[in-house]
Amino acid sequence: MRIAYLNFEKGWRGGERQTLLMAHGMAERGHQVSVVVRAGEPLSHRLDTGKVRIIAARNRLHLLYCLFRYRKYFDVWHAQTANTLTLLSLMRPFIQGVIAFTRRTAFSLYRSHRIQWLQRWKTRRKWRQIQAFAAISAAAAQAPRSLGFDPVVIPSAIDYVAANPQRMQPIRAQLPEGARVLGTCAALTREKDPLTLIRAIHQLQQNYPNFVFLHFGAEGDQADAARQLVKELGLESVYRFMGFNPHIEDAYRLFDVFVLSSRMEALGSSLLDAFLYEVPAVATDAGGIPDIVSAERGWLCPVGDAQAIADACEAVLTDPERTQEKVQAAYRWVREEHGVEQMLDRYEQFYTQHVS
Repeated sequence: MRIAYLNFEKGWRGGERQTLLMAHGMAERGHQVSVVVRAGEPLSHRLDTGKVRIIAARNRLHLLYCLFRYRKYFDVWHAQTANTLTLLSLMRPFIQGVIAFTRRTAFSLYRSHRIQWLQRWKTRRKWRQIQAFAAISAAAAQAPRSLGFDPVVIPSAIDYVAANPQRMQPIRAQLPEGARVLGTCAALTREKDPLTLIRAIHQLQQNYPNFVFLHFGAEGDQADAARQLVKELGLESVYRFMGFNPHIEDAYRLFDVFVLSSRMEALGSSLLDAFLYEVPAVATDAGGIPDIVSAERGWLCPVGDAQAIADACEAVLTDPERTQEKVQAAYRWVREEHGVEQMLDRYEQFYTQHVS
């Protein structure tokens, strides 16, 4: 098959990693793969040009030109993000081939009750252009199903990346000697709820003072409030903002506990990383997270409950035997359920069902 993957996002997050894994994996299986990307972004740099063709667009107008230019070439146009699906739906009268889409979020479709009918109409109209509809979790599939669509659930994959001691050393050098290391990998945005996380770390410090918390992640709408709260609570020496790290796999090797405080998650792929790198995981029960973090594999807390998060972190740090049991169960599960080959098998079958 001739497959085009479309991902026009800036930066490097879970969706971009999945696009990379799918593109390289399908190319290795003998398919002709092209990836339409935003020029100069991390995804365009990480793609192996020996495996796939890169179509780099400078802006949305250039992206539309690329879609028109290759409109008759591909058997499958797979939008990896909502914005690329919007452009594909606009180009539907001109494009030949199957339009596929993977929904990776669990956001509500409606930002205002007053315009629900309009948003519902616009969304349904756009999603009607999809011939092959997938979602990464039941939570991500919930909104499409409420509008009468039935996406196939194909979970994201996780791929092991070997440690790079040279990249880890500068971070390790900043850590207090003998301190335990807790951390997260989440943008400073409202849906990730960094303020509850900071309050949880403050409460944990009352009973377990010898640790440092590393917050890796891009800036967002809660960045200023998060830094202000750290200052107000006197956590400057404990809670450290590490910024965006393009090689976040290395950071997991430093963690004694991984914490995710999200209010909204379609899946929570950073938790899959924690499982793969054998880090105990504490998370909130938002969206698709309970499908990942069961009682056997980690610690699940109510959304917005700082005390519960603090208590779970303390349990990890003070009960090594129980912690190790959960870590090993999580590691076995993620290797069995979220391997790259399993995901590729599902998508290959998914495409075949829709390509005549």
